Amino acid sequence: MFHIHIGAHKVGSTSLQRFFSLNAGLLEDLGVIYPQVGYGTFAHHPLAKAFTESKQVHEREELKAALARLAAEAPDKTFLLSSEVFEFARPEGVRELAQAIAPHRAQILFYVRDFTRMIPSKYAQRTKTGGNHKHFDDFLDIAHEMRWLSFTRLVSTWANHFGWDAMRVQVLDRETLVDGDLLRDAWSALGLPAEAFEQCDPASLVPVNTSPNWVALEAVREVNRRLSTADLGLPKDEKTKGLRRTKAMEEARFAIDGLRVGKLLAVCEQASIEAGLAGRPGQYLTVEQWTTLHGLFCDEVERLNGRLPGQPIKAPSARPPPERIFLPQLSELSEEERVLLGQRVLAARHLKKLPPQVIETIGSAFGIAARPSLTLNRDSWHAKALRRFRRTLGMSSGQTQKPSRRKELEAARAAHAAKKQSLASETEATTAAATADAGDRAGRRPTLMRRIERRLARWSRRIRGEPRGPTAT
Repeated sequence: MFHIHIGAHKVGSTSLQRFFSLNAGLLEDLGVIYPQVGYGTFAHHPLAKAFTESKQVHEREELKAALARLAAEAPDKTFLLSSEVFEFARPEGVRELAQAIAPHRAQILFYVRDFTRMIPSKYAQRTKTGGNHKHFDDFLDIAHEMRWLSFTRLVSTWANHFGWDAMRVQVLDRETLVDGDLLRDAWSALGLPAEAFEQCDPASLVPVNTSPNWVALEAVREVNRRLSTADLGLPKDEKTKGLRRTKAMEEARFAIDGLRVGKLLAVCEQASIEAGLAGRPGQYLTVEQWTTLHGLFCDEVERLNGRLPGQPIKAPSARPPPERIFLPQLSELSEEERVLLGQRVLAARHLKKLPPQVIETIGSAFGIAARPSLTLNRDSWHAKALRRFRRTLGMSSGQTQKPSRRKELEAARAAHAAKKQSLASETEATTAAATADAGDRAGRRPTLMRRIERRLARWSRRIRGEPRGPTAT
C-alpha cells in the first residue's frame, strides 16, 4: 500500500511532515517506509511538484520513473509519501501518480479545517513570508476568489483516480481526531499500534509553524509594504547598465530578502515581547465574517458526506466570537507604543549590516523619521568610528558640542601638518649630526697612523741626542 498525505496547507501539514521525517527509522521498523525518492526538507515536495504544473522542479520525468521503479521492485512493501504540494496536482498529474504506484493500493490522507480558523492562519502565513501587504478585510475578499473555501473539488479529483474508498478525510479538531491529537490520528491512519507511539522522537511532537501575535504580524506586514514600495537606492536610469547596475540591484535585493526570510518575523516577535505588546488582545474576524465562513465549511462537509462511504465527517461545534472592536493594524497602537516597538526592532542585531536606506525605511514604518543608527544603537560601527575620530582630535568623549565638518577637517589638516613638520625637523637634525660626525672622522687620521708617527718621532730624538719630553702631536 501507498499512504499519501496530500495536505491541505495550514492544516497541520508542516507538523505532520516533520513528525514523519524524524521518526522515519521507527516507521520502517514497524513496516512503513518513508522513501528518499523525491525527498526534500522533511517531505516529498520535489516529488509532488513533478505531478503538478510547477516550473520549479527539475528532472520531472526522472522523478516519476524513480517512483515507478520503487513501486515495481517492492510490490509487497508499504510506503508513505507526504507533501502538501500534492494539493495542487491537476487531474492529469493524479492519474500519472496512480499509474506510477500500481499495482499498490492507496490510501489518501487529507485533513480539512474550519474556514474560520484556516483563513486567519493563511493570512498569517502569507503576511509573514512577505506575500501579502493588504489588511485582513481586503485579504478575505481575495480568499473568496481563490479555491481555499472549497475542498470538495479537490477530494473528487483524487477519488476519481483512486476511488472513494481510498479517501480518508478528517477535520482538524479535538472533537474528531483520535485522542484529540493530529499526530496520533495520522499514526492510527497508518494502521500502526497505539503503544508504539510512545517510542516516537519527543522533538517531533512539538508543534511548529504556529501563528504569531497580531502586533508582530502587523509590524511585519507594514515593514514589508514599505520595503516593497520605497526607493531603496536602486539605479533607475536606463543608461546605467552593466556590472554597476547589476551589483547595486543584487546587493539591495540580497539585503531585503535576507531580512524577510525567517529573520523579520523573529525580530518583530521579540520586539513585541520586550515592549510588552505581545499579549495585546485582538481578533481578525467579525461576527458576520465568522458566520459566513462557518456556513460555507458546513456546506462543504455536507456535500462531501453525500459521496464518502462509511462514517460521515463530523463538523466541529463552534460558537461565534464577540463583536470585533477594531481591525488589527499597526495604526491601532498609540504613537508611544509604535515608537517603542520600532526602537526594539531597530536595535536587533539582524539589522546592523543592512544598508542605511533599508534601516530608514523600517524606521518609517513605526513613525521614526530620524536615522536610528546613531541614536538608538550606541554600539554601532559608525558611533564607534565617531568616538575614535574625536579621540584623534583630542576631544573628550563627554563633549556635548559636536564640531562642524569644516572645523573637523581643518583640525585634522593642522594636526597632519604639525606632525609632518616635526618629522622633517627630526630628520634634519639627525642628518646634520651624522654629517658633522662624518666630517670630524674625516679630519682626523686613524689611531694606528698616529701611534706610528709618535714612535718615529721618539726614535728621531734619540738619534739626535735630544732630551725626552712631551712630544708634539
